[in-house]
Amino acid sequence: HLQEETYTGTVDCSRGTIQSDATAAGLPMNTEPYTVLFEFKCSSLPASAALYAWGSSSTNSMNGLAVNNAHLSHYWYGNDLGWYFSSSGMTIDDVCDGAWHTTGTQFDGTTRRLFFDGATVASDTPTGSHANINTNFCLGSENSAQGLKPCTGAIRRFEVFDGGSVVATT
Repeated sequence: HLQEETYTGTVDCSRGTIQSDATAAGLPMNTEPYTVLFEFKCSSLPASAALYAWGSSSTNSMNGLAVNNAHLSHYWYGNDLGWYFSSSGMTIDDVCDGAWHTTGTQFDGTTRRLFFDGATVASDTPTGSHANINTNFCLGSENSAQGLKPCTGAIRRFEVFDGGSVVATT
């Protein structure tokens, strides 16, 4: 499993322990089912911040979650599932309020879901696949040319489940 730590805004995606431990854990790829759960908090954001990601920057080749001033986006790079805060009567101030929020993503092989504070806030039935590689995991940012900024908040209790079993935790 991944080394116990809380991400606090210092991004180093090439940090050896997180990279090698995530790879050794066998993060899900292609059309494999997964569940990602964690807590995050923020009080301000760059234009668009990655909370986690692994994969590459081509269509249907990345598994990541980003937050910006209007929504959470669970992205497969071009095949994305979004939850707009306004659809729940919220704004970014309700999300980046300095409190811990439980969030997560899931794909069961057919349906993809996005969770926020214990509720499913968005779902779809995507075509294609997610991460094509699992060797470039990054918590609080991503290793790609997509242009997302590092998360300026904190992340804790990060867990990845593959087919019902935990494959990685931080």
